[in-house]
Amino acid sequence: MRYFVTHETHFWSSMTDFVTHETHFWSSMTNFVIHETYFWSSMTDFVIHETYFWSSMTDFVTHETYF
Repeated sequence: MRYFVTHETHFWSSMTDFVTHETHFWSSMTNFVIHETYFWSSMTDFVIHETYFWSSMTDFVTHETYF
């Protein structure tokens, strides 16, 4: 079992503070998970949380939450 993990974090400081957090997991059985979280701080606080799950049997789950 080989696992490949990519962790990317980006920070921007300007008129709006912008944070992108992306985590990717790959396994040899092609189980695939993407976790993305976006934060905006401006006139309105806006958060998008998206989680995707894929299994080798192609089970698909999407979870989205908006605040």
